Amino acid sequence: MLSSVRRIMLLCALVLFSESAATAQQLKLELKKGDHIAVIGNTLADRLQHFGHLEAMLHYRFPEHNLVVRDLGFSGDTLTERPRSENFGSPDQWLSKVKADVVIAFFGYNESYAGEAGLPQFRKDLEAFVDHTLAQKYNEESAPQLVLCSPMAFEDLKWPHLPDGKEQNKNLELYSGEMAKVAVDRKLPFVDLFHHSQEVMKLTSFDNSLLRNLTGQKRDRFGFEYPEKPTDGTLAFFPLTINGVHVTEDGSRMLAISFNGQLLSDRDTPQADSGKVENIRKAVLAKNHIWHNVYRATDGFSVFGGRSGLQFVDGQTNFDVMQRELEILAVMTANRDTVIWEAAQGREAKPDDSNLPKPLEVKTNKPGQLEEGRHKFLGAEEAIEKMTVHAGMKVNVFASEEQFSDLANPVQSAVDTDGRLWVAAWPTYPHWNPLEAMNDKLLILPDEDHDGVADRCITFADGLHNPTGFEFWNGGVLVAQAPDILFLKDLDGDDVADVRERIFHGLDSADTHHTANGFVMSPGGKFYFSRGIFHAENFETPWGPTKRFGTGGTGVYEWDPVTFDINFHFPIGPNPHGDTFDQWGNQFATDGTGGTGNYIGMPGHGAPRELYEKRVRPVPAIAILDSQHFPEENRGNLLIANVIGFQGVTQYKFEKQGAGFFAKEVEPILYSSDGNFRPSDMEIGGDGALYVLDWQNPIIGHMQHNLRDPSRDHLHGRVYRVTAEGRETANVVKLDKASTADVVAALGSPTLAERYRARLELTGRNPDEVVAAVNDWLKQFDSKNPEHARHLVEALWVGQQLRKHDMQLAVTLLNSKESDARAAAVRFFRDRWRDHSRISAPGLLNEFESVAGMNLHLAFDASSQVRADFVVAATHVGGPVASEIIFSAMQTEQDPQLSYVINEARGIINLDQAIRDTLARGDRLSPNAEAYALSNASVDDLLKMEKSEGVYRAILTRENVPVETLQTSLTGLAKLRNVAEIEELFTLIEELNAKASVNVLNSLSQLLASQPTDQLAKVRDRIATLATTAK
Repeated sequence: MLSSVRRIMLLCALVLFSESAATAQQLKLELKKGDHIAVIGNTLADRLQHFGHLEAMLHYRFPEHNLVVRDLGFSGDTLTERPRSENFGSPDQWLSKVKADVVIAFFGYNESYAGEAGLPQFRKDLEAFVDHTLAQKYNEESAPQLVLCSPMAFEDLKWPHLPDGKEQNKNLELYSGEMAKVAVDRKLPFVDLFHHSQEVMKLTSFDNSLLRNLTGQKRDRFGFEYPEKPTDGTLAFFPLTINGVHVTEDGSRMLAISFNGQLLSDRDTPQADSGKVENIRKAVLAKNHIWHNVYRATDGFSVFGGRSGLQFVDGQTNFDVMQRELEILAVMTANRDTVIWEAAQGREAKPDDSNLPKPLEVKTNKPGQLEEGRHKFLGAEEAIEKMTVHAGMKVNVFASEEQFSDLANPVQSAVDTDGRLWVAAWPTYPHWNPLEAMNDKLLILPDEDHDGVADRCITFADGLHNPTGFEFWNGGVLVAQAPDILFLKDLDGDDVADVRERIFHGLDSADTHHTANGFVMSPGGKFYFSRGIFHAENFETPWGPTKRFGTGGTGVYEWDPVTFDINFHFPIGPNPHGDTFDQWGNQFATDGTGGTGNYIGMPGHGAPRELYEKRVRPVPAIAILDSQHFPEENRGNLLIANVIGFQGVTQYKFEKQGAGFFAKEVEPILYSSDGNFRPSDMEIGGDGALYVLDWQNPIIGHMQHNLRDPSRDHLHGRVYRVTAEGRETANVVKLDKASTADVVAALGSPTLAERYRARLELTGRNPDEVVAAVNDWLKQFDSKNPEHARHLVEALWVGQQLRKHDMQLAVTLLNSKESDARAAAVRFFRDRWRDHSRISAPGLLNEFESVAGMNLHLAFDASSQVRADFVVAATHVGGPVASEIIFSAMQTEQDPQLSYVINEARGIINLDQAIRDTLARGDRLSPNAEAYALSNASVDDLLKMEKSEGVYRAILTRENVPVETLQTSLTGLAKLRNVAEIEELFTLIEELNAKASVNVLNSLSQLLASQPTDQLAKVRDRIATLATTAK
């Protein structure tokens, strides 16, 4: 419930609401009984449905109107760009589907990043949108009422990793003002959310630096504590947004009050009976939950897109079956409208779904051998007998559906900072059937007596839908649940999520097989996930206009929950699954459909070769087997799970090849002849054993079977535990309640998985305490000792993930005796410079020229990987130093990865222009730049260089050079070498003939023909020989 203090603050803000909003408030919204209201727009509109305040207020104000409200908001939408997956339906089609009498439009935020220069186009687009909307008859009878809502102000959360919004608020005010003008000109109702939210923000004092560790009774959206009373005497208030732009529950409530105050005249209505409003809101949320699964139906490519027409038994298609389910959902939504109307009248009601259409019967196209086509399932223990296990290893059942019925369709796993295995269970796969419970779950499987068998199955969170990926962060869990990423957190220690907040939007769900999966945190604290084809992502962030990625954007994405930014990271497809980092921070990814893999040596670009020789496919997951429990020959190996044909876990040993990697297949960990065995994910547990999930299903795949094929199993699921015979498992290290110093000490663990969990744990600790503990821990290590290099790198990464970069340590590591440490330090700067370049951070060029300029020797490093990483780092800044790094690396021994990186870098940094700029300044080229110029520069540029034997030879060996220029160069070269011109020329011709340089020879032949007759006579015999032997 809204506290009295916070309620007063909201009402005070309305009382103090500036006149700027009132001047634009020309018209009130007039609603009629039975009106259908559609809410459209960007992420603001999208988030409102999950709080329900605006709709609850409308029903409260008009309790007898039986209003029908449908939210059509969509992350990242603008007036002119609203991309969707195939056959999703146009905005007009959806407005017609909901029979809109009233359209409430939220636009302007993403458009405002065009600044003042984009204002005329914005007005033009807005007027076109108004004209088009008012020309429609979505209800088949009359034009809709149109309400324009401005964007909210950008909230300064005093969080150093988010924009303060000062500059963007100037743009937002301009665009809000333009919307107000259009509303007045077109006589439309207008809601000025910008000035109202700005006034509310002025009344508050909120310092997000208090998020981490202050005491108090109130907690923010992530479960962090707030102080009860600020020290400066101002009013205390929770933020209106999670990141400056996307509303919290308080922001949603504020918006509803603002809407009411500006358009419905009675400003204090929401407080009149807050209990009644809250009852209405609960009913609204129940209805919106159903509606969301109509409008944002997952598996759209099979529901209404390209695969919906695939025919199965008796010619039945997915479209046939899924359209009936959408009809069922539509009726369920309407039934919940009735509950809302009853709540608006102060009465209680429950939805009556007795009128639902019957679902279509679906016949399996792969029946089992048992009665009625059922499939046979082996018991979990019995299934082990079907496995072929690596020599010296054994398998036991850690958990199965036989002990824990909730363990059905385990799709992803992770190990928490106390060493406990967590599993995402997906019984609604491929997506929710409306006639069954939506009850996908996040489960914890603790082994409390350390006997290698789960003792309990704890439901951390239920009521999820399609949890295709998750990872721990900030003391809680990030969960991919398209179209959103959720943050879940337990506040009271009972292993049940108390916080459930949508913190990111825009994931497409056209194919739940291929939506966000494989979550992993990088050494630098960013999170990576993969997504495949058929999707249309629209990511709205606090950093700029919407980032859109269509079906071609298959690959790995980099998402930062600290800054709320996202970027495309690496292309791989068509449907990538699997992403991991080794102990030095090298990243590897695999494609599920093709079964191929790559080393990610140049983020944002591709790779010159495959990571391994592909033998199996499809691949749902990969992992690195780094555990002291296993023999040395297995440690550090790449594991790949495969689910069709070869159903098991293959194993590959890494080989360093120049700047890149190759992985050679060795003995598999295990594989099974049980056709139902489907290893879906793998983890190294707290005890050092390998845990393998088993999806356990007779059929998989969207395309091969109807989405509702009855042979799809929703009851089975196993977790198998693989151990090395005769070797002790590790003692489980518990970090959740450990001191920060003890967590930091775990960074010294010899096991990659344990160090990774320590870094995860530190994301939720006070940054200043962590930095102090890391500095204390570092005192025991010697930067000159290569055996200590990994410890120093771990310390560097912790500072990086906390955004407290230790520049001195990074520079020290650039000169480590351990090449892997040098490469890791270069990648630290690569990521730092890349991130700073994205936001045009001041001082970037100076820092780059200082650090890189003093370490140019890295371009000649003995390690090809260091050289390649240094080149990649340089591409994010550019300038003379960056060019020199590339020039230098080009003169070193090449390999496929290094050559690829250099070639890609040349597409980013114009080296030819760098040569011209140097020459234009009158500066001498460095030896490496000159070597490049001699091979690549144009003749015009070569003529500007200081004349040397190399320059003259370069001109003489270029194609299509005028004879006069060739003659000048020949004269100069012959003089330098003290050789006759005809002798020098003919020797050069003979050299080029041996290399079959035909085009150059044509030019030199013309030069030869222009030589004096007496000189030609001196080489008559050589000319005759050449005439008979020329290639």
